[in-house]
Amino acid sequence: VPETKSKLVAKQVKIKSTIEALLEDMSKNIFLTEVQLPSKGELDLLKQEVAFKNVNIDANQETISRLEHQKKARLEELERIHTLEEKITTELKELESRSA
Repeated sequence: VPETKSKLVAKQVKIKSTIEALLEDMSKNIFLTEVQLPSKGELDLLKQEVAFKNVNIDANQETISRLEHQKKARLEELERIHTLEEKITTELKELESRSA
């Protein structure tokens, strides 16, 4: 019977050690989860920040679109100016040749 008792005690010690290791591991995992997750207040702030940044992105995209449209209009105006310049130069040459 002493042999059986010592085996039982050894088995209990091994089980206790395993349980302690598992509890320690669970405790570490719980701690890591708590450390990594934001609180409700922090989450609300993050959501507000994302919403604010989305509004800024939308405004920036509208500005880009408006500026691209203005650039296109200015380029068209520049092309018309070059065309007028060519016409004026041609007319001046014709006038000079007529008066000569």
